[in-house]
Amino acid sequence: MRQLIVRLLMLLGCAAPLLVACGSTAAGEHATGALDATITVTNGRFMPFIQVIHSGQVLHWVNTDAVAHQVRTTPPPGPIKGDTSGLTLNTSLYLNPSAFSISIQAGHTLDQSLQTPGLYDYYDASFAQWNSDHNRVQALTDMPNFPVAMEGILWVQGPISGMSDHVRNGVITGEDEFVFDFVAVPAGGTVSFQNFDIDQHAIDFATKWSAPIDPATITAGPVTIDGIDGAPPHGQTVTFTFKTPGLYYYYCPIHADLDPVTKRAVAHADASEYPLAMEGFILVSDQ
Repeated sequence: MRQLIVRLLMLLGCAAPLLVACGSTAAGEHATGALDATITVTNGRFMPFIQVIHSGQVLHWVNTDAVAHQVRTTPPPGPIKGDTSGLTLNTSLYLNPSAFSISIQAGHTLDQSLQTPGLYDYYDASFAQWNSDHNRVQALTDMPNFPVAMEGILWVQGPISGMSDHVRNGVITGEDEFVFDFVAVPAGGTVSFQNFDIDQHAIDFATKWSAPIDPATITAGPVTIDGIDGAPPHGQTVTFTFKTPGLYYYYCPIHADLDPVTKRAVAHADASEYPLAMEGFILVSDQ
């Protein structure tokens, strides 16, 4: 009976209202439950690039590299630059709602439990950097997998309130870049994209992920959006409706290619914001 009480106290000691890191062990020494999920840190990248868990579910960070990794969520986005006709977005509702910073030693596993639903954009601060001018994680030139940054997306499923039924995104004037990396709407909501740039851009949802990532077909193929040269004076606007809840990943195939292994966009060398890839995420909630 005494041993049972001690074990219960130890388990309670690992509980926290927002984030739990219940210790680090050598890789392979943890017991993985049926509902557990894993992010493998290997060869300077996070695999999978996008991981989905439920609120409170145990997440195993498995570091198979020969060096330790410092994993942290991105800071709050700064001001938007360029002519975007006053686009605004309350990302605090769903982006990094419970910021974290963890260290995973080489050859070890760290178990973590996130309680707050939302999208978590994270990176290794030793292998990549936060570009405050673009509100993106940027690869360091001397790191493995350049131009792809050591970055990952974690979707913690659960109810998120206060989201608008319609949000506006766009292409920044003079840049091969979407204004917002992350937007969110409830099921049945719409997202509009306005091309404030001069030249043409495109949106492609065919990223070869499986539900709940890209759970429904949004378009039959890439959808082009004319800039102000093709649709003067304000550029073309296209609108998409998202009926099926999930996380939708998209990119511009004119300025990036999709890597078949990671299923992530890789910027073309001639893209204006290289090495930053022209990509984005749309969270569609059923709450």
